[in-house]
Amino acid sequence: MSSGTWTITGSGADIWGTSDEFRFAYQQITGDVDIRVRLASLEDFRKYSKAGVMIRETLNADSRNAFMLLRADNTLFLQSRPRP
Repeated sequence: MSSGTWTITGSGADIWGTSDEFRFAYQQITGDVDIRVRLASLEDFRKYSKAGVMIRETLNADSRNAFMLLRADNTLFLQSRPRP
């Protein structure tokens, strides 16, 4: 992170189903949070290439989470895993 900017180069199979495989940066937070994001670029390497902000219960691959994402085709989604 430099001057409030995070640059992340992605990889992995997907964020879906019962186990995730993706590249991420994280910061541990307790309590309420206000997150504002500007996605500068997203390349369409795979059919479901995506980027966004995810709130996770743990760092485990099967963690409960909520993920606000933008796909490379400019489709906006809210994706979640309510239980592992």
